[in-house]
Amino acid sequence: MLTQKDILYSDRYVSVVNKPAGLQTEPDKMGHPDLCTELKKWMNKTGQTRTLFQPVNRLDRPVSGLVLFGHTASAVKALNAQQENRTIQKIYHALVEGLPNPSKGVWTHFIEKNLLQKRAFVFLEQKTGAKPCTLEYEMLETRDNKTKLSIHLKTGRYHQIRAQASFCGHPIVGDVLYGSVEPFHENSIALHAFRLVFNHPKNGEQLVFSVDSGF
Repeated sequence: MLTQKDILYSDRYVSVVNKPAGLQTEPDKMGHPDLCTELKKWMNKTGQTRTLFQPVNRLDRPVSGLVLFGHTASAVKALNAQQENRTIQKIYHALVEGLPNPSKGVWTHFIEKNLLQKRAFVFLEQKTGAKPCTLEYEMLETRDNKTKLSIHLKTGRYHQIRAQASFCGHPIVGDVLYGSVEPFHENSIALHAFRLVFNHPKNGEQLVFSVDSGF
């Protein structure tokens, strides 16, 4: 399923892959197609060997975009430290219903993951079991009562962008789970991990990657 154009970068320590929508990040018990397995297949096909395929960030199945992999234990440890220290920059593009007002700003809420319903719930005030969540958004363009947003994640919670956008009255196009009534492509929603910035775990060089969403 993956092709050469989907692999933006790869060396013995890290890979950056553009995940197609509809493909989950990691294997599950149901045997659904997943990015880890597809990356291993691509590596084997191209004669490359890696000892580990550990995603540092994860994207929901219907979401497309950039996923960072560590290929050694030391690389994964270093990248996870960057993740915990919030020095990995992640920018998303989202097409949402309606026109957010103001056109740029910060959404700060509390979010709770519901395992039974496999979704998240957002609250204005702190409650038991809910964690703080923050993102910055900016309007890029509008068309047909839809708005394309640039979103900078400040925290990385389960379904955070999807749940916060819906809570604010602007569900992501195609995201039926969070109230969207606008159709989108099959097995996908209009959310894309557009830009990824991190420091290489071996030499410390800052690496910057971006890939257009197409919507």
